[in-house]
Formats: sequence, C-alpha cells, structure tokens
Amino acid sequence: MHIRPLTQLSLAEVDDLARAAADRGEPHYSANPYPAGTAQHERYLRAYTDRQADLQIDTAAA
Repeated sequence: MHIRPLTQLSLAEVDDLARAAADRGEPHYSANPYPAGTAQHERYLRAYTDRQADLQIDTAAA
C-alpha cells in the first residue's frame, strides 16, 4: 500500500474520501482535512453534501 499526502490526491480520490466520511456519519466540518478556500476543500464539501443527500433519500424511501 502506497500512502500519499492528502494534497496529492486526485479530485476523484477527494470525492471518495468525502463520501466515505458521509457514510460514516462524520460531520463535514471536522472531517474535511483541507483548508477553507482551496479547490480540494470545495470539492470535498460538494461530494460530502451530495452523498449525504443520497443517504437521506435512501432512508426516506425505506
């Protein structure tokens, strides 16, 4: 397994990281490892909120 710094993750990997945090129920403000104002921070937040919305739809449909 190769470990890379968070700053070297691709945007797709940032999305995966955010979705996994949403799946675990972690609050985005403490789970987002990127500084505010960076592209990664915004991408993380978008992917997190999209996944959280998906989870709420799935829960409502069940």
